[in-house]
Amino acid sequence: MRALACARAIIYSISDWNTMRIGRNEPIIKVTIGLHFGSVMLGDVGDENRLEYAVPGDTVNVASRVEELTRSLGADIVVSVDIITATEASGADAVMLREFKTANRQPIRGRAEPVPVMV
Repeated sequence: MRALACARAIIYSISDWNTMRIGRNEPIIKVTIGLHFGSVMLGDVGDENRLEYAVPGDTVNVASRVEELTRSLGADIVVSVDIITATEASGADAVMLREFKTANRQPIRGRAEPVPVMV
């Protein structure tokens, strides 16, 4: 629920900012967001010569690939059905979920089957 609320707030803020940018003859900023739900690990990965803070794993990869779908679907936000299901299970306010529309199942790189998403 918080991820959906945050994504919406970001898109609305960028829209307001772009309105001001247009008034100053500045180019607009395009932001797109992909959300997916699942377990993640995070932390430092590497050795004593090179250590990086990382969030590896399938959930992160799927979220990134869901975000890639924003271009082909022409949407600011694309979410996997997994995050909608988790949000509904949490008892979240259904008003926020009504803003999302079901899209056709979308092929995602690295997945054998197309993934159901909403925009």
